[in-house]
Amino acid sequence: MTRYLIAAFLLPLLILACGKKTQPPVENQLIEMNYSTYEEAWKKIDSLEQQQLYQSAQKLVEELAEKAKAEKNAPQIVKTTVYRCKYLQYLTDEGNAPVMALELFRREMEQAPFPARPLMQSMLAERYAGYLRDNRWQLQNRTDMAEVSEDPATWPGEEFERRSNALYLQSVSDERIRQVPIETFDALTLPGKYNKGLRPTLYDFLAHRALDHFANEQSFLNRPSYAFYIEDPRAFAPAEEFVQWEINTRDTVSYKYRALVLFQELLRFRMAGQEIAHGADALLDADRKRLKFVYENGSQADKDQLYTEALQKLRTTFGESPLKTDILAELASWYYDKGQKYTAGMADETYRYHWKKALEICEEGLRLPKDPDELSEPGRARCADLKNSLLRSSLLMTTERIYVPQKPALAQLMFRNIKHAWLKILPYDEKIEEKLQDVRHKEGSAGAIAYLNSLDPVWKQSVELPPQDDLHMHSLEVALPARAAGQYLLMASDDENFATGAETGYTILTYSQLGIWQRNLPSGKSEFFVFDREQGNPLGGITAEAWVSEYRSMQRRSVWRKAATTTSDKDGHFAFELKKGERNFRLKLIGKGEELFLPDKFYSYNYGRSSRARKRTHFFLDRAIYRPGQTVFFKAVLLSFDENEKPEILPRQEVSITLLDANYQEVKTLKLVSNEYGTVSGSFQAPSSGLLGNMYLRSSVG
Repeated sequence: MTRYLIAAFLLPLLILACGKKTQPPVENQLIEMNYSTYEEAWKKIDSLEQQQLYQSAQKLVEELAEKAKAEKNAPQIVKTTVYRCKYLQYLTDEGNAPVMALELFRREMEQAPFPARPLMQSMLAERYAGYLRDNRWQLQNRTDMAEVSEDPATWPGEEFERRSNALYLQSVSDERIRQVPIETFDALTLPGKYNKGLRPTLYDFLAHRALDHFANEQSFLNRPSYAFYIEDPRAFAPAEEFVQWEINTRDTVSYKYRALVLFQELLRFRMAGQEIAHGADALLDADRKRLKFVYENGSQADKDQLYTEALQKLRTTFGESPLKTDILAELASWYYDKGQKYTAGMADETYRYHWKKALEICEEGLRLPKDPDELSEPGRARCADLKNSLLRSSLLMTTERIYVPQKPALAQLMFRNIKHAWLKILPYDEKIEEKLQDVRHKEGSAGAIAYLNSLDPVWKQSVELPPQDDLHMHSLEVALPARAAGQYLLMASDDENFATGAETGYTILTYSQLGIWQRNLPSGKSEFFVFDREQGNPLGGITAEAWVSEYRSMQRRSVWRKAATTTSDKDGHFAFELKKGERNFRLKLIGKGEELFLPDKFYSYNYGRSSRARKRTHFFLDRAIYRPGQTVFFKAVLLSFDENEKPEILPRQEVSITLLDANYQEVKTLKLVSNEYGTVSGSFQAPSSGLLGNMYLRSSVG
């Protein structure tokens, strides 16, 4: 059965858990090792850990490790090694404890007997890759070297990657692991749910771990000009043809190449072992994984066709397998993803009915009988989730920001999987707004909908939506009645009663003759122009108020406070100069028989330039890469910039230029004075020993 490796993940998780030390209690009792079973010993170790008696727990683990080695108990050798690494990191004050733990694990791996060693190779490979991932920002500045020491503390990122890759490959190289049942390592693994029998041997388990690594390429290694790409359509061929494909490439370190070769080896093994329980299911699982990898990483122009045809063949060949639901889920997901390229009204309807096809496939998967081992459940769950997504109803509405009073208006309804919609217009003023805000704060959106449904509508209408058969969002314009100047609420729902559980929403409708235009000035002022919305002529004498929101702790909610008042001039112009904390505000306009409190928020920012002058040094080097011990020649120009970013040279300026190594430690400092053109020059000798990598020049001027 498929297993999840506890030990492989214990190390990173326990490193994290032990990142912060606490002072353990004083341990003055003598702990003796006298247990008849390993299970009893581990219970005692766990108990000591819970009491924070880590040194005592470490002692028991060391004794248990010796017992496991003497008995050649592979699972216990692995488990005790993981715990020893954990305690080494937790009880060691040295900063390089994680590296020491890696080295301890490596030494134990090299001495471990079969079948512990292949498993530990895979685990160490994962730890090297994890260390590289967690310390990428530190390792990226280390230079790759031809000769690398055995001390991981000095390794560049490339070395961690090379060793991780090699260990993953070594972990599956011993053919004896193909005869080791995965149950051998029950002490280290937890049985996976819904996938019994899919990793029946240690080889299956380790091969899938290696594939997971090589399928996710994040490489430090340089790609050659002859880099390998998955271009051959045979990568999508049926398994019996795929395993015969001789993959020719010079780029044998390519992750994609290595993954394909691993897939070939795994599929050969699985094709020869279908007679065991769930053997055909294990083959189908590996082949499905192969096709998914090739599709995601292939560069074939027709890979969509190749992929779907390959899935269809699996669908037919393994028609009796409970994993057929996985194949159907993959197919349905492909059709769903492609269907997202279509938008209603597009001239190209290639993908219009892909969602409908996806729904049909999902329903087929859900009709398949359940199996006693529940292998079909993951695929069934994916089909159910996708079906729910495809059938989910949606109703949205879009209105104009402001409508002209007493004239008919239009709103747009966007709908999906809905046959009817109901609309109504409600009164809306500052009191209703305040009440709505209060209810929404206390009772959420359901309470807000219930409150709005208690108001008497001023207009109501039902809309029969045109039938659609592609499951996509469509749109329709609906006419709104002419209304007097003011604000209203427009509600829309797919339920006649505007129920809270339905697709029910609301938006503000604004009818006004007043138009507004804004711009922000560098001074921090907000400048506005008010005009007649129909005629376009400026409107003077309009009172304008800026309202800001502030939180009232006693009321536990925000309220609006008037921050400024002004009046538009004959050109319709007015401006506010607000305080720093008042630059997010709403606008109320009063005049021409209207009192309009705009729902939009306006923003006023100070775009003025910084008045602070600054200095800067620009370096020029004789080359980009230097050998250890080589002379580094440099020139530099010293500049100052005023508040308008105008540059000037800095003649006769004292400056210190410092060479910093890859660890950002000072190597040497030169004290110089710029010439009449503001330039300086000098040289350093690059370090010939120590950590190599990117080095830096630092100036005391900028």
